[in-house]
Amino acid sequence: MKVKRTFCFVDISEFTSYTEENGDAAAAAILMKFRTLVRTVASRRGVLIAKWLGDGVMIVAINSKNVVATALELQWRAHDLCAPLALCTGIAGGETILFEGDDYIGTPVNLAARLCQLAQPVEILASAEIASSLPPWARSVPSEDGVLRGFSEPVPLSRIVLATPDIVHVVDPICTLPLSPRAVAVARETEDGIEAFCSEECAQTWDSESSFDMTRQYVTN
Repeated sequence: MKVKRTFCFVDISEFTSYTEENGDAAAAAILMKFRTLVRTVASRRGVLIAKWLGDGVMIVAINSKNVVATALELQWRAHDLCAPLALCTGIAGGETILFEGDDYIGTPVNLAARLCQLAQPVEILASAEIASSLPPWARSVPSEDGVLRGFSEPVPLSRIVLATPDIVHVVDPICTLPLSPRAVAVARETEDGIEAFCSEECAQTWDSESSFDMTRQYVTN
């Protein structure tokens, strides 16, 4: 059965070298942080972890904006969480074959995997069509066409990056992304100031966590 999906491959760069130099325990600690981060972000952003790939992951979703948002948040938060290592990311979308209900076969899957291999640390490479559908706090930067193994012609590519916020910006308290006021999806006035979020999903998570904290405080008291 053919379906339209967006695919994202994320890999921890230089993980093998880091393991050799620092030992299995140190490498496993970073890998555990990475997987915990991926599970947390994927769950909130509404994307599916299709499979773990050793020191990487394959993510899939119907909505390409959700995939881009996931990739950018992972890059942003992994900068500190997975230091000194960084993430390489490739994103592509289109029609593919859903095989036996749980596997995907087709050009978009292969392209996303190849882009992940081509990407440098802290780089998100995406096929051209992905760059046309971005969250308001992201932007695309044209890149040289990619010469990729398995593809007969060079592939038009873009780099996906966080849009540089204004000097005055706000920080989403859930995903910690810095946001220009123009890119805020949800904003609220509170007694403590302005609450600003990059998406409805982050706002809902904030509400859920706040409700849980209030309930726990009530029960404790």
